[in-house]
Amino acid sequence: MCIQIIGEMFANAIGLMLLGFFGFIILFYLTGFLIGAFIGGVALLIFAITNPLNWIFLIVLILGGCLLLNR
Repeated sequence: MCIQIIGEMFANAIGLMLLGFFGFIILFYLTGFLIGAFIGGVALLIFAITNPLNWIFLIVLILGGCLLLNR
């Protein structure tokens, strides 16, 4: 039932234009975020492996991020 309603909603030209517009925006933002997160993760991993003292820095960054998300 839900899929049928969604199909009817995007069966007209305006629905297809909205789906295309917002779909591409979400797709490009998601792709950019995934690429950035992968590159950042690899950089932080290499950064942490090269100097074990940087694990403290990484833990503080992760805890700070969690605190910001919980605000």
